[in-house]
Amino acid sequence: MKEKKKYIKVCPHCGGINITIPPAGMDIKMTMPDYCPECRNRGVFPEVEADRLEDFRKQVKDKNKNLNENSDESPNESEHENQNENENG
Repeated sequence: MKEKKKYIKVCPHCGGINITIPPAGMDIKMTMPDYCPECRNRGVFPEVEADRLEDFRKQVKDKNKNLNENSDESPNESEHENQNENENG
């Protein structure tokens, strides 16, 4: 008999696993069934095999680290782009 795999819902934003129903209650459940109290992210979260959980969480943290590093450089670029749009439009 096949062994049934265990899946765990994981927040794709922070890697949290304490996923609940959003505070607004069941009325929102159909559109945003998952809520992460660690980062307050809402949406439909992936279910990851339990034995791959740590790899997935590491990927999420690495992705967020890269995004944060890039966002430190981007404010000057976005201000420059906004100035160009205002001058042209």
